[in-house]
Amino acid sequence: LGRFVLIIWLFVVLILNSSYIASLTSILTVEQLSSPVKGIESLATGGDPIGFLKGSFAENYLTDELNIHRSRLVPLNSPEEYEKALQDG
Repeated sequence: LGRFVLIIWLFVVLILNSSYIASLTSILTVEQLSSPVKGIESLATGGDPIGFLKGSFAENYLTDELNIHRSRLVPLNSPEEYEKALQDG
């Protein structure tokens, strides 16, 4: 009977420990993923440049629907250009 209770307690402690570690990891990850852009409205009203895939519908959507001036739009052609633009800010 004692071994049975010990095995049950070990499983309970293992589950609680795993749950705690998962919650802590989630909290720390979410805090690092903060962004100044809170939504499409803040993107449209801000003054930062906006990158888009050249040849996609995004350019027309941003200019026609969201009234963003074309001077803020930066066409990007490849993943390397995306990476460079993100590194440059």
